[in-house]
Amino acid sequence: MKRAISIIGSRRSGKTYMMFLLIRRLIRRGVDSNRILYVNFESYDLIGAKINDAKRLVDIYFEIYPENRARQLIQVCYEIEDFKVREREIKSILKASRDLACKNLLIITFDYEDVEKIGGRKIVFKPLWKWLLEISR
Repeated sequence: MKRAISIIGSRRSGKTYMMFLLIRRLIRRGVDSNRILYVNFESYDLIGAKINDAKRLVDIYFEIYPENRARQLIQVCYEIEDFKVREREIKSILKASRDLACKNLLIITFDYEDVEKIGGRKIVFKPLWKWLLEISR
């Protein structure tokens, strides 16, 4: 896999489980573990950390491994049809897109599929089952 992946979304949507599956698959395919950055913001080691600390952590990682800059942002959202949830998820992926200078945006959903241009960026909405079939090839 020749891309950086960030998975963000609401609580209990399967992000951590999906991330561990992807990490395991990447390592089995021979990806160097230095190319994988996993941060659990609920870790006891990060208690008291502020948002600027998290940004600095990512900045340090990219200073050490500049070739690993984000090439795709992936967000997971189960209930994208709910207006408030949709607005929150779109706002957060657009912010991450600006912060990481990444224009390849994907929101993984339960069953919603579409491509929309929002805030000057193209966001692809794709059902989880379809995305899993694509990455398994």
